Amino acid sequence: MNVAATRVSGVSAAAAERVSAFLRAVYGWMCVGLGVTAVVAYAITASAAVVQTIASNHLLFLGALAVELGLVFYLSARVQSLAPNAAMLLFLLYSGLNGVTLSVVRSWSPPGCSGRSLRSARRRSVVWPARDSSSSWGSSA
Repeated sequence: MNVAATRVSGVSAAAAERVSAFLRAVYGWMCVGLGVTAVVAYAITASAAVVQTIASNHLLFLGALAVELGLVFYLSARVQSLAPNAAMLLFLLYSGLNGVTLSVVRSWSPPGCSGRSLRSARRRSVVWPARDSSSSWGSSA
């Protein structure tokens, strides 16, 4: 057996394979988390009433942000001692809450407006009209 062939930069092939498998699993869960965030955000933004309820109830919105941040701290502190199923459930809960908060934050900018154009409009002191339930953006009614 050729020792040089089984080592890559001082790391054995078995160790490199374990790291590679671990990273595949991590990126897989990141993809699942982004998917959960996207589905929840889409479901919430599909209903203007739900967005309005969350955005107008500051306690509810700030509570969701606080729970989301609390989950980040809890998962970070307990990463070594949490059971895998508990960690998975908490991560999916975090992903769902992230979808809730991001859908509301996104609703605060005009449709079709990217972050870059919104920042440049704010630098030019453009004031966006208030949106209510009876009007839509760009309507001249």
